[in-house]
Parts: sequence; structure tokens; C-alpha cells
Amino acid sequence: MRGHELFIYYRLQLFDTDQVTAWRTQVLAMQQSLQRRYPGLQVRLLCRRDEPVVDGWLTWMETYAWPENPAGVSTPLRDEIERTANACLRPPGPMGSRHVETFSPCA
Repeated sequence: MRGHELFIYYRLQLFDTDQVTAWRTQVLAMQQSLQRRYPGLQVRLLCRRDEPVVDGWLTWMETYAWPENPAGVSTPLRDEIERTANACLRPPGPMGSRHVETFSPCA
């Protein structure tokens, strides 16, 4: 059975492709740094497609899974992900709060 997986979603106000590219570059670099420190950590960056873009606001989601660790994304790793995000990410526009949710496989 796989352990806990982490889903972090937030809204950003991005008005042009340069801002979108800048943000994607920052998040991917941050996720890659976490993968170097935690081999086997699986990451994804998603953007919501089923909502209309109003005034440049978009919803993005980061996902984290660590299948090699029986607990999956543990509380200490979750805390490290948030510390790393706070230290590394500088949104190119206004950003809502990061909503962090943990899910596990259903038995």
C-alpha cells in the first residue's frame, strides 16, 4: 500500500505568458531540488483547466508522492516542502494562500 500523498493548491494572478513561464520555472526548480534531497520523491505541477480565467486568476496544484517511503509524504517532509516553497518561490503576481491536503489510498 502506498503512503500519504500531498496536494497543494493555490490561485495566482498571471496576466501574460512570461509570468506563467517564470512561475512554472520557479516551481519546477523548487520541486527538482526536493527530488535531489529525497530520491524517489515523485512531483507534478498541474494547472486547472475547467474554470474560466477571470482577471488573470489561475489555480495551480503541486503534488508530491514518495512510494519508496512506507509512510509516503510524512509530516517532516510536508514541513520541509513548505519551508522550501517559502524560501524559494516568489510569485510574479498576487497569490492566494497555499492549501495543503493529504490523501491516502482507500483500503
